[in-house]
Amino acid sequence: FLVAAGPAAPANACSISSHCYGVAAWYSAPPDNGSGGDIYFNCLYSANPSADFTDEELWQGTDSSTGLSYWVELGGAYGWPNGASRYWFWADNRPNGGGYHAHYPGGSLSLDTSYFVGVTWAGSNAWDVQGPTWSAESVSNPFSGRAMEAGAEITNNTAHAVGNFQDLYYLDTAGDLTSGWSGASIQPPSSIISSIFWTGSGHGGLSWSTGSCS
Repeated sequence: FLVAAGPAAPANACSISSHCYGVAAWYSAPPDNGSGGDIYFNCLYSANPSADFTDEELWQGTDSSTGLSYWVELGGAYGWPNGASRYWFWADNRPNGGGYHAHYPGGSLSLDTSYFVGVTWAGSNAWDVQGPTWSAESVSNPFSGRAMEAGAEITNNTAHAVGNFQDLYYLDTAGDLTSGWSGASIQPPSSIISSIFWTGSGHGGLSWSTGSCS
């Protein structure tokens, strides 16, 4: 689930080595204590789950990085490395030799259900990772947030990823909640993404689709 400074450029083919994205991003965001929202999965499927995955998720930058050099991510996925099943995951990429690590906390993930997910600064170089029925902590990961992304990541052109975020928010450095990602923008999506658009007002909701949900 590794994401670099931003989504890959539009491509004809999605693969495990060349991921496709449909996201909204807020780079150079105000210093913040985290972000989150309610994620909803209409479709989450990969045709070759032993080798490819499809996910829909939130990325939170850390270490004052404005380009997601260091981050925490979490969301729901289908396929590799857990096969033909839907599952929750979170991962982090940290400075100072921490590297990239993926985690699979368990818990059920159903379609057509809204789930809260979020990442919050916990102090002492730690970020709380908040899933719908589970929680975790990314350690050795410094303050503060300066970048956020939300949307879909795909490694196979036959994937189905249809979903949305509602009630996106971020926390300022005092811990106060601000509704909407006012400075975020939809990034040029990869060719597999048939639509991605803001819903409601104030950039508080985001929807995406690869087309057919069959």
